[in-house]
Parts: sequence; structure tokens; C-alpha cells
Amino acid sequence: MAIIHKTLCLLLISIIFCSCCQNRNKMSDAYNSPKPRKALSQKPCSFAKVIDVKYKYDFNSTRWTIEMKIRNESDTVLFVSDVPSGCSCFRAQFSKKPIGRHGITNIKAVYEADKHDKGFVKPMTIIFNNGRFHKLILLRHDSKNAARANYSHART
Repeated sequence: MAIIHKTLCLLLISIIFCSCCQNRNKMSDAYNSPKPRKALSQKPCSFAKVIDVKYKYDFNSTRWTIEMKIRNESDTVLFVSDVPSGCSCFRAQFSKKPIGRHGITNIKAVYEADKHDKGFVKPMTIIFNNGRFHKLILLRHDSKNAARANYSHART
């Protein structure tokens, strides 16, 4: 059983590594929300960059609100087509207006933490130009009880 598990893990890692090397438009960002001092880590990306992130936790509604500013780093005009989610606990609001070179768009994501008491690791895919480009951001939170105060965090 352990050999099968190791083999599957290695296969998964090699698939992820190969797909990331072949397509530079794929990107992964990570942020551990209970630690407000930890910076949002980004890998190089040729078309978009997260320039500002604010996390807020509402203790009354047990919701995380994540507000992001994303800058177009390419010469191509971009527009956000969709921010899909496979779970009813997560939804995003965004503008479909074109984003010119060095233009900025705002995306607001709401995560209802009360539906997952033990925390979450939520991938958020932002689809640009009807699927031509996409960006993956990984949102993390260990437990809804780990946050003790509202805070915002930004990395420029």
C-alpha cells in the first residue's frame, strides 16, 4: 500500500511539474490567513500579478472576505471571464471590464468558514479572456477559531 501511495505521489508531482514548465501562464500563490505577517508568495508570471491582498474575518457571519488587486503585466488586453467554484461555500465578485496594459482589476472572494469547521485549503482559479489564460491562487486557513481579530495584509 505504501509503495502505491509513493508511486501515485511521484506521478502527481511529475505531472504538476511538467504542466507548469510547459505553460508559464499557470501560477500558484499561497497565503496562510491566520498569520497576517506572512507575505503572499508568488511565482513569476508573464501576464498578471497580485499586487494587493486584504483578508478580513467577520465573527458574526463566520465569513472570510478576501479582496485582491491584480495588475495586467502583459501587452494583451485582459478581462476576467470567470472565477469558478465547485463548492457553495465560496463565491467571487469581479468586473468583466477590459484591463489594459498595467491596468488593475479588483476581485472580491467570500468564503463561508462555518461550513468547514476544521479550516480549508481553497484553490481559486481566475480565468481570463474566455479560458485563454488562467491564474491559480491557493487560499489557506487552518481553523476559523485561529483568527482572533480582523486584519488586512498587503504585499506590493
